[in-house]
Amino acid sequence: MVGDMKGLILAAGRGTRLRPLTHTRPKPVIRLAGKPIIRYAVDNLLEAGITEIGVVVSPDTIEDIKLALKDCSGVQITYIVQEEALGIAHAVGTAKDWLGQSPFVLYLGDNLFQKGVKSFVEAYQPGISAVIALVRVPDPRQFGVAVLEEGRIVKLLEKPKNPPSDLAVAGVYVFGPVIMDIIANLKPSARGEYEITDAIQALVDRGHTVLGQEIAGWWKDTGRPADLLDANRLLLVEQKSPTPVIEGQVHESQVTGRVVIEKGAVVKNSTILGPVHIAQNAIVEGAYIGPFTSVGPNAVVRQAEVEYSILEDSAVVEDVPLRLHECILGVGARVTRRQSLPKAHKLVLGDLSSLELPPPSNRFLPDSSLTNHRLGFRPGVWFHKLLSTRVQNENQSPSLCELKHNKFLDQNSRPHTGAFAVVGYRPSRYRRRFSMSSCTRSSRQASDSRWWRSSCSRVSQISPSQSKLGSSAASAAKEP
Repeated sequence: MVGDMKGLILAAGRGTRLRPLTHTRPKPVIRLAGKPIIRYAVDNLLEAGITEIGVVVSPDTIEDIKLALKDCSGVQITYIVQEEALGIAHAVGTAKDWLGQSPFVLYLGDNLFQKGVKSFVEAYQPGISAVIALVRVPDPRQFGVAVLEEGRIVKLLEKPKNPPSDLAVAGVYVFGPVIMDIIANLKPSARGEYEITDAIQALVDRGHTVLGQEIAGWWKDTGRPADLLDANRLLLVEQKSPTPVIEGQVHESQVTGRVVIEKGAVVKNSTILGPVHIAQNAIVEGAYIGPFTSVGPNAVVRQAEVEYSILEDSAVVEDVPLRLHECILGVGARVTRRQSLPKAHKLVLGDLSSLELPPPSNRFLPDSSLTNHRLGFRPGVWFHKLLSTRVQNENQSPSLCELKHNKFLDQNSRPHTGAFAVVGYRPSRYRRRFSMSSCTRSSRQASDSRWWRSSCSRVSQISPSQSKLGSSAASAAKEP
């Protein structure tokens, strides 16, 4: 039966919930763990023994989809244009001539399945009209919901307000040719679309056997940005080799865990902590790439830190003082440090963009015992949290260290993450006071610098009682 079966992937949707990422290209071509989402659908169908695949596209998405699938081998791909998006059942009806009388696997192109679709293909046998993939979800109101009796679907509802079960319809269906007759006579729903759940319910009402089968492993519908990040995480964990697979160039860098560095990529003076995927021709220099991060082709990460993020083709992150976390950068997006005045954020954001800024860097943790204490500070350094204060050890003078870009550098220039400052005793001959609010930038930089050097030379010699610091700050200063 598998030899006669075809695969039909739907990739004509607009992906409105992922805008602005999908303003200029379709969702199935977004890269996760080194591959466009739609490539995982093709690979799963090929693994199930299906080599003849049709892809339903729109006039706007066809070129991007073709580009994403141009290197697929072992399969024969036919592109079918759906001129107007009128629902899943309408998309299936568009492929009627190509499908003929063959049974087929209907695969939503933005869905991901850990264990593939082979089990659903094997469950389809003569006498069965459909096999539907089901998954248990905590809130099924956003999905089609099935009611099962002895493995057979007896009722199917589309996004019900009061779900009769927690079994949601996932993005894979196996149909016999009889479904085409149902779709041909289907009426549009209240929202003006031809619903595949209505077609399946019609099969049930006419007495056809429709099986429901729960998926094995995880399943992801990549409909929102948070879903993309989580899907990327799950796929990176699935990378086969537990040790780094390095085909590109790595110089003076630490690479640990499930890391793939593709041919043409260059990593210099960086730390890569897997699971991470770095695509071809990407450049990572003087950077930290943390777990669950995908760096796309020709992307650049230089003098920056990135983790749990997705960087698409030719994205650039350069000279950024704060670590990027849970970020998605589209094709050609840039995040860099502003070098000129004014010291302000310069943003170009498209429709429906999202930007979250950290709290102002001159804010302190609330602590009444710290209100009037004096803080050593080097001009040009931003002080974040007093309780993050560190002095390397009791025998090392802080004057041997430097505060730079919110990092404490020892004599070997090894960075310690976090915001640091030296809490010191101010000699009486420097009478000018430094209030908590003036610990960012001061107009008196010349005298500040002299006071900094003087206080640094004394900080390792003074006691908490001499410095008159509160107990919380004094204990922080003693931490190794």
